[in-house]
Amino acid sequence: MKTIAMAVMIITQMFLVGFVSGEVEVTSKEISFSPENQAGNMARIEFNCGTAENNIFFLIKNEQGKLVACLRADPLVAGKNTIEWNGRDAYGKLVPRGKYHVYLSRDLEWKLDKTFGLGGRIGRFMFEDTINDTRKVEFKVPGVLISVRVNNEKLYDAAFHKSDEEWAAGKNYSFKDGVLTLNPKAGLKKSDMVRVDFYFPVFFQNPWDMDIDSKGNLWVILHWQTPDSPYVWGRLIKLVPEGVKLDEKFASNGQIPAFSRSNNQVVISEDENRIYIGGSDLDAYGTGVFALDTGARLYYLGGYFPGTQKTTYGVSGICLGEHNKIYIRNLGSTLFTYDRNKGTKNADENGYMYSGMPTGQNNALPPLYGIYWGPTLAPSASKNMFYMTAWGSNLYKVIDTGEKFRVLYGLVISEDDPIGMSFAPEFNLLFVALRSCRGEVAVISDNGSSLKEVTRLKDVQLGGLHTVKWHNGFLYVLEDGAEIPDGYITKKLKDKGCSDIIQGKNRISRYSVGFKKEILVCTIVRE
Repeated sequence: MKTIAMAVMIITQMFLVGFVSGEVEVTSKEISFSPENQAGNMARIEFNCGTAENNIFFLIKNEQGKLVACLRADPLVAGKNTIEWNGRDAYGKLVPRGKYHVYLSRDLEWKLDKTFGLGGRIGRFMFEDTINDTRKVEFKVPGVLISVRVNNEKLYDAAFHKSDEEWAAGKNYSFKDGVLTLNPKAGLKKSDMVRVDFYFPVFFQNPWDMDIDSKGNLWVILHWQTPDSPYVWGRLIKLVPEGVKLDEKFASNGQIPAFSRSNNQVVISEDENRIYIGGSDLDAYGTGVFALDTGARLYYLGGYFPGTQKTTYGVSGICLGEHNKIYIRNLGSTLFTYDRNKGTKNADENGYMYSGMPTGQNNALPPLYGIYWGPTLAPSASKNMFYMTAWGSNLYKVIDTGEKFRVLYGLVISEDDPIGMSFAPEFNLLFVALRSCRGEVAVISDNGSSLKEVTRLKDVQLGGLHTVKWHNGFLYVLEDGAEIPDGYITKKLKDKGCSDIIQGKNRISRYSVGFKKEILVCTIVRE
């Protein structure tokens, strides 16, 4: 019986190795190589394509089934193609000796992770219900109450911090221990429709950017505004990994409150025990540096220095580089390099190293026209390179040469407005949030010489997106609550059916991301 079972296993593997997936056939069978051997230090996979421009991924997994590398051959031609693997994982480390299985897949898929937050999301929620018995009207509300409406008329709106006086005299509601009780004397009738808006798990107005640490804690910038103030204020909150509550041990009850004006990007650096927040100091001119464990303000980088070329202003993006560098981007396209260990004192002693405009253009408010912008920088696989969004539809890869910046190559995502983005080392792919189309994330491949959009992830339940963040197989998708400026939606966008997509829903959603229909095509022995 044991011999028969072994024979069946071998026959099955041989069938899969010769499997033709659509018009792609892998001709390599078993490949042996040694990264240490100059004569054969690359694993070379050969395959045939029936047509050009096939969108395929080669997934390399160890014998435990863990994905160690994701390869794409781009561009593909009709006929013979090859792709090589250098024996390194997604983080550049040589994999252990042993056998690795190569799978072929044509596309990514994502699925809302309902174990996160409240059914897969945190932020703003709404439910509606009909009154059946006016003598006792109660609703469970698992969060912070925002507003209550009956037949679309306000009974309570948190923005005004008081009950609506147009209703009958007396207290219109009570909210205690997560239970909302409406006063039957407030003019309620059977069959009235009640709408309740609330935040889960905490106050969550206008989330703007986020980062995630190695433990899965979420660090989220909120932009908030009181009814009697024209100014936008910022705060950073720390949520536990599953997004169900604040980590109240951090800073002041889980948050660093009241930044001066707007703040646009947050970066967590666990090795340094620091938090970097672009635009959090000096009325949005400086990048604040805070202690990761306590939230204490340490110092700031950049700032307003009249009469010099060292002034950072309206910071729209930050990114950490090698050799203690931090890149700070102005509202235009100018990039500043600072030594992030040196706090700012004045224009002559502030850690400034050099600056430049890599694109050669300077548009006032990227990445969208008007007064709307978001986080605009994201690290790549290489520490001296990063990605930058600009001018509505442009995406660039930028290199820091050590004394200036240079654009390596770019991509136009026509009219769909790439904003915040995140690189996934495991997949070797860049995920980019799109603002002008409902619930779409562009997936970008970087082959070292060009950027190419390979697919899109879509969820019609999402509104306009603001940024995304990749972490351990999950893609976190952030919708802010801000609107694109009046007049931005053009006739072309209306023709595309996007004319109503101007607002996010004040939420963060978490999706598990994987590959569709993985097919075993060959094996690689790393000697």
